[in-house]
Amino acid sequence: MPGIILKNVTKRWGAVTAVDNVSLEVEDGEFVAFLGPSGCGKTTTMRLVAGLEQITEGEIYIGDRLVNEVDPRKRDVSMVFQNYSLFPHMTVRNNLAYPLKVSKVPRADHERMISDTSKMVELSDLLDRKPAELSGGQRQRVALGRAIIRRPKVFLMDEPLSNMDAILRQSMRAELKNLHHRLKVTTIYVTHDQVEAMTLATRVAVMKNGVLQQFDQPSAIFENPATSFVAGFVGAPAMNLIEGEIHNRRFASALINCPMETDFEGMVTLGVRPLDIHVCGRDEACGVGRIYSSEMTGEQTIVTVANGKQQISLKESKDVSRPIDDELHFRFERGRCFFFDVDDGRRLAI
Repeated sequence: MPGIILKNVTKRWGAVTAVDNVSLEVEDGEFVAFLGPSGCGKTTTMRLVAGLEQITEGEIYIGDRLVNEVDPRKRDVSMVFQNYSLFPHMTVRNNLAYPLKVSKVPRADHERMISDTSKMVELSDLLDRKPAELSGGQRQRVALGRAIIRRPKVFLMDEPLSNMDAILRQSMRAELKNLHHRLKVTTIYVTHDQVEAMTLATRVAVMKNGVLQQFDQPSAIFENPATSFVAGFVGAPAMNLIEGEIHNRRFASALINCPMETDFEGMVTLGVRPLDIHVCGRDEACGVGRIYSSEMTGEQTIVTVANGKQQISLKESKDVSRPIDDELHFRFERGRCFFFDVDDGRRLAI
């Protein structure tokens, strides 16, 4: 099974650049997530791989084959969409059989392939039902079954779980993870949900405005974000990003005033994750503010502290309850701080 290589891939519509000089390599059998907000270029990039959009510049390879000019039907990829795209008048059996007919798979092999695939996605008891008689999760499993039944070289999944409720999404994530483990087919998965990307993918490509911000393992993206955008997009709650000034080895903002072991001078954005911030006494505090909100999530309490327009969030025990408007002193792990350029967001070595 081949991997996928993108070399300096660009897609423009007139003056609009949807994908801007993206280069990355998806290894054979790897599960890669394209992550970012709406309009970041992740779906367009996937559609370029599928051949549903024409590339403006660059090269796309599936395995060792350049596919820029290859018809979508001849790229041997299967797609799964968020709206399932099932034939409502067909039974599950016939929906699964359709790609076999299109690919001219011998009819004698259909029943065996339908049986094997329906067992894999747990649809064996539903083969004679139509989509209207199925739940959302069952419909998505039919869509997955239809994609995998002919064993393509590449799976392309465009936000396949976005129409499901939270509990169903969680169970479907587990099914997708297990399915990929068994099939080991090269997969690109498009999502705006960072939990999906981080839990499913072996590597994550974070995009913003058509530009690839970072491409790495989920743990590396969380622990070492390359830009302030990645830092603020990945994590729940997101990393705190506080703009301030370093002067005479001190960082100062409306919320924070603390020493820093650096000779850097000037405006920066300081990033620190909520789990690295701790409530403390006045004498050891790095910052102070008044409690803006306190949210108990079941497993923990998220406390937001504000001073003017600046806010910072921290995690506390689920048993903690703090009144709004109370003053709160806090400190953070200075070795766990990140600094970013205030203009372009790139990570600074401070």
